[in-house]
Amino acid sequence: MSIHKKFLTLFLCLVILPAFLAGAWNFYTVRASLEKEVFSKLESIAGLKVNNIEGFFKERRGDVLALQTAPVIIKNLPTLNRFTEKKTNPAYTKAVVELDNHLKVYLEAYGYRDIMLKNPDGKVVYCVNKDHAATEVGKPLSEPLCAIFEKGRKDPFFLNVYRDEIMPEQFLMMIAAPIHDSTGTFIGELAFEVDMETVYELIQDVTGLGETGETLIGKMVDGGATYLHPLRYDPAAALKKKVITGEGKGIPMLKATQGERGSGFSIDYRGEKVAAAWRYIPSLDCGIVAKIDFSEVSEPIKTMRNSAAVLLMVTLFLGAGIVFFIVRTITVPIINLTQAIKRIIEGNMSARVEVTSSDEIGVLGQYFNKMTEDLKQRTMQLETSNKELESFSYSVSHDLRAPLRAINGFSKIILEDYLDRLDDEGKRLFGIVRENAKKMGQLIDDILSFSRMGRNEMVVQSIDMEQLVEEVYQELTASVTERKIQFSLKPLAPVYGDRPMIRQVMVNLISNALKFTQGRAPAVIEVGTITGEREKGGIGAAGKAENSYYVKDNGVGFDMKYVDKLFGVFQRLHSEAEFTGTGIGLAIVKRVITRHGGRVWAEGKVGAGAVVYFTLPAERE
Repeated sequence: MSIHKKFLTLFLCLVILPAFLAGAWNFYTVRASLEKEVFSKLESIAGLKVNNIEGFFKERRGDVLALQTAPVIIKNLPTLNRFTEKKTNPAYTKAVVELDNHLKVYLEAYGYRDIMLKNPDGKVVYCVNKDHAATEVGKPLSEPLCAIFEKGRKDPFFLNVYRDEIMPEQFLMMIAAPIHDSTGTFIGELAFEVDMETVYELIQDVTGLGETGETLIGKMVDGGATYLHPLRYDPAAALKKKVITGEGKGIPMLKATQGERGSGFSIDYRGEKVAAAWRYIPSLDCGIVAKIDFSEVSEPIKTMRNSAAVLLMVTLFLGAGIVFFIVRTITVPIINLTQAIKRIIEGNMSARVEVTSSDEIGVLGQYFNKMTEDLKQRTMQLETSNKELESFSYSVSHDLRAPLRAINGFSKIILEDYLDRLDDEGKRLFGIVRENAKKMGQLIDDILSFSRMGRNEMVVQSIDMEQLVEEVYQELTASVTERKIQFSLKPLAPVYGDRPMIRQVMVNLISNALKFTQGRAPAVIEVGTITGEREKGGIGAAGKAENSYYVKDNGVGFDMKYVDKLFGVFQRLHSEAEFTGTGIGLAIVKRVITRHGGRVWAEGKVGAGAVVYFTLPAERE
């Protein structure tokens, strides 16, 4: 993973994730607080409405109780009962006048629609409202008002809301109470007709309920909750709209009319999600609901959520900007340093790092530049020394040829011209001189070859490795007819390199394989491509693609503890008596492979053969 990705991951873990978690926690905390505040407000409004409604009807009940025992009513009601059919009777007229003088005050002061008196048979015998008196006196109340007569014979009774027959757009409620004389005899009923407009104004006051809120009052009738007043979203709903248990609508009202108390999110009579609080009014056997649409309740939450999202995005961009700045401050110098190292690996010893800061990375760049400069100087010194050494080796090797040729030539002349004068020991000694002169010549040739491998200019071209190996093998075994050899050539990928140099590598490796398998019947030699776990990569030290090869034999092998000496100059793991050679062949192999940017290594076991591995570039540099 690159440093950029590591910093981004760190930024995600240390900045964005905590910011998101903190924002989410804050959002849910504030949302819960807002919802709690809404429900608390709705509960307060519902409670206040209940108190106001109960207070209103408590006053009405007090009026009924006050007039229930009023002397003027107890005195005049029997007269009205007796002369209802004779309204012109002076006694009836006097009773009506006395009652009007006493009861009209209640209509004017408390807003009653009418105050009526009924006889024990349920017929109306008196109305304060003279419009009603003209049509109602002498008749029983119509349905459903007649039901109040039976209920009101014993205790004060509140009749359900009903629609005015004369003015259907108005809604009324009747309160009835029994009247007894001084002996306790039931002599009739007192009935107050209450205009619900005052109650409706109280219920329909949406103060504190926003743009969508409303207060509802309803009563459980025949398994469903009936709304008793016009609704904000359904003005014609009074006494008509009803929600049934199980429909999934008007759930808060159903709970309220069933005596429950609570608050929460629910579904109203429209099927809309709302925040609601519900209460039961025991004195009226009704339920009341205060509610606000969820869309309005959630608006501040949405605003807060959007603000939180904007804040998070701002934090993200600011954090990303800071991280980008930090990443550039840290990684750009590191990238520059990496690129400089790459150029140095590729051979550009003049590569330097641009130092733009005085922090630790800047100090690292300064030290790197100093190290590079020192490395360049030492490399130049080493190259100069190597060139001088190679030149010296070449000169020495070249200059030694003349004396060797003289020694070999004169030894040959002595053996040919003076053979009869030499005894056997002299002959043997001159033979040794000639043999060592030949070995010395071979050693000089090998040294010159080794020197040339370091100095010759490389001509890079595509090389068919299979053709090259087959060519080298045929050349080396052309004169070897008496040996039994199993040679196996596996498919080899082509490479790029200097063909003469790579040919010398294969000559040296296959020659060694042939030499060290002497005495094996058969000798087994295999040349192939490395695959699997033994491949040691496939990508070179400089990050370049490379092919890997091996030359394997079943010869005498070697002890792995001496493997470090294997590719050194004049290093031999076997005596000259066992195997001839100068000890430079594998050193030449290493020099050629190294000049091509490859690698070379070996494995072996005494008596079990050896394998030499090497890599070469798969692409043209």
